[in-house]
Amino acid sequence: MRNITSKDMKYCAQLLIIAALAGMTASCITVYESSGSSSYSTVQSDEKVKLAGDIDSVSYTFEGISEYSSSGAAAVIYTPSSTATKTTVTVKADKALLQYIKVKAKGDELRIYRTNSREYRKNKVSITVTGPVMTSYELTSASTMSIKGDLSVPDRTVKIETSSSSGIWAESIDAASMSVDASSSSVVKIKSLKTDSFKATATSSSEVGVGQIEVQNAKITASSSADVSLKNISADNVIASATSSADIILSGNTGTADLSSSSSGTISRKKLSVGK
Repeated sequence: MRNITSKDMKYCAQLLIIAALAGMTASCITVYESSGSSSYSTVQSDEKVKLAGDIDSVSYTFEGISEYSSSGAAAVIYTPSSTATKTTVTVKADKALLQYIKVKAKGDELRIYRTNSREYRKNKVSITVTGPVMTSYELTSASTMSIKGDLSVPDRTVKIETSSSSGIWAESIDAASMSVDASSSSVVKIKSLKTDSFKATATSSSEVGVGQIEVQNAKITASSSADVSLKNISADNVIASATSSADIILSGNTGTADLSSSSSGTISRKKLSVGK
């Protein structure tokens, strides 16, 4: 392949403008961008890429990050730290693929996504994040995150949103309040949760599961074939509603419970003790 010149780039930009005016789409090679100490070309397409055969890594460092978003099948392992002051992201992959994995910061939000679905999907890519606790997570388009260790912010709210076959798995969360919104076949799984207030909404074949939960007030809503499971509950009050073939499974102990189901929705409470 010949080298891309400034004349080629100018011509490509002209094509994009013409295509936009004509209501069409086009793809081309864009300018080089800097990533850490290295530079990689960015190809805005799903074309086949010849692998280099060598594994390389690139790291990014950011300050003031408290939110996270990802898309495009980005798979991330995140280790929160109560002592860290900066967020570090390390991407490890074949040299030829590094250009397709984007790591950006906009304000206090860390964004990770990829720009080539075919090559990214077929080849192993490692993305790790370490840094201060992030309290807002938005995942879509088959992206995933595994949160390792304790995510502890007992004086703050944690918010998780997943959609379009994305998923997030957490070992332990301690927060003042927490909300979960899962839709479109996405998954949220938490092994252990401690919070004053927990609100979860699951729709469209999504799944929310908590292995152990200590909470004052929990409100659960499931619809459209979604599944929610709260096990080993220790709560003051639980409100749950299942509709349109959704299923909710509850076990443990709660002071009071307000449970309702309709339109083939079900709530299983055989192992839930109320008022004890």
